[in-house]
Amino acid sequence: VLLPLLNNDKASPELRTLAVEASNLELLDEAGTALLKLAARDPDLQLRKKAYGQLAVMPAFFVKSEKLFVDGLADPDPEIRTLSAKQCYFARIYLTAANKLIVAETFASNYYLQNAGDTITILPKIRAT
Repeated sequence: VLLPLLNNDKASPELRTLAVEASNLELLDEAGTALLKLAARDPDLQLRKKAYGQLAVMPAFFVKSEKLFVDGLADPDPEIRTLSAKQCYFARIYLTAANKLIVAETFASNYYLQNAGDTITILPKIRAT
């Protein structure tokens, strides 16, 4: 029922948002493909951000979404750049992102991820005792 909404550009933004946020969406191969298309090309920026967020928690689509997240590192929207940088860092399989990200330990308490002028706190630094 929800899958056709992902592919329907004429559906209301509210219904499409509901479809993107649906639980268990990751169980459908077609849903991942539709989310990739939505995240890459939809004119609704908020919907694109939600699609990026949903793809970031769908391990079955990590490989298929590499190009999307690596391209997202240069997106004009700072939230999409941040989502992309975190995904590229945490997924650790996006080899094409390796030369585009710099992990910098700039402060004593946190690791920071730097991408295209953005600095993103990714995790507190843990010291072995």
